[in-house]
Amino acid sequence: MMNYTFPFVRFALDEDGVVFRFPFSTASLGWRDITRAVLVQPMLPVGKGVEFQLPRNQPLTVWAAGDTCAKILDLCEQHGVEVIRRSALRI
Repeated sequence: MMNYTFPFVRFALDEDGVVFRFPFSTASLGWRDITRAVLVQPMLPVGKGVEFQLPRNQPLTVWAAGDTCAKILDLCEQHGVEVIRRSALRI
């Protein structure tokens, strides 16, 4: 499952966790690194997102269409990540 989150950043989920591919580097999070995945709604209703909450770090948010967010949350749940499906408002 893949989605573009920020310009030139590619986002993917796989069996090991979440991968962010930047033009000149890659960052990844294992499923154990994610404490919670939360469905988020921006102030301007232009889509939805999934906020990956991490211990001792700022959360990472991926913006996508609603059906893609639902699939992301399903995969998180399948890998033991706590999921909150009620939309939380974000600026």
